[in-house]
Amino acid sequence: MWTIILDKLNMLSERVPLQTKKDNIDSNYNTPWVNRSIKRAIRGKNKAWNDFDLNPCIRNWNIALEKQHVFEKCESNARIKYERKVTKCLKYNSRAFFSYLRSRNKVKEVVTNLVKPDGSRTTSDHDTAECLADSFSSVFVEEPQGPLPEACYNSENVKTCGEIVISFSDVYN
Repeated sequence: MWTIILDKLNMLSERVPLQTKKDNIDSNYNTPWVNRSIKRAIRGKNKAWNDFDLNPCIRNWNIALEKQHVFEKCESNARIKYERKVTKCLKYNSRAFFSYLRSRNKVKEVVTNLVKPDGSRTTSDHDTAECLADSFSSVFVEEPQGPLPEACYNSENVKTCGEIVISFSDVYN
């Protein structure tokens, strides 16, 4: 049974052309104020961060932060320009304005009350915020800025698993 499935998968992989799926990591392309300069800034920012990932040094870190800052400034200016254009044409083209408002409107969920570590429930927004802050601070680990120390990505520190065995009964169950 398993060999039949494996043969079918091999046959499919030979006949189906390989195509990489393009991840939509940058949702910034979908906003109405995106122009060529923003796309150029996004590409520059992504390239800088990829260079930092390949060679994590303080120079690449500073370059990536600078490119990030350039992108954020460019996007902010373009957003302001677009919003001014939409509001300027509000009297003549209210459809664009209300379409933009609908796209920016987000439904925000409300956290009513939480269970505290002592078992009681929070009664106010202040208690809820303190409970959330305590739980987040208990799991938060502050790491230094900049590239990780070499010991973090050194291959000597990587632990390997033993051999993985998958049997027919495991797949069948």
